[in-house]
Amino acid sequence: MVEEKAEGEEKTETKAIGQDAPADEQTPTADAPAAEDGKKDAPEIIIYTAAYCPFCVRAVQLLKDKGVAYIEVSVDGKPELRQEMTQKAGSSSVPQVFVDGKYIGDCDGIHALDEQGKLDELLGLGES
Repeated sequence: MVEEKAEGEEKTETKAIGQDAPADEQTPTADAPAAEDGKKDAPEIIIYTAAYCPFCVRAVQLLKDKGVAYIEVSVDGKPELRQEMTQKAGSSSVPQVFVDGKYIGDCDGIHALDEQGKLDELLGLGES
């Protein structure tokens, strides 16, 4: 799905992976935005979520508010995806957020990073 931002022409691409995702969206793509003016490419952001989880909704909303492209992996009814997430994050709770394969936190963790002014840089929004 592609979402248009209200304040301009910038689009955010979001891929959903999991039980409710269409077959053509079952794997992540490498469609990261091209670098401009010598800046580095946008990082790959993956968030593991579950439909029943209000913390997942908050974390996803923060990413949407930041206007970054991300891959949402639903672990609902997918024990193999939850196990993968647990091995990577060291926790079986959702949400879990990764940037370029590095674990950056759960819902409270990414909100804390945002309050500290560190999240934008991790998401590739900081100045290079």
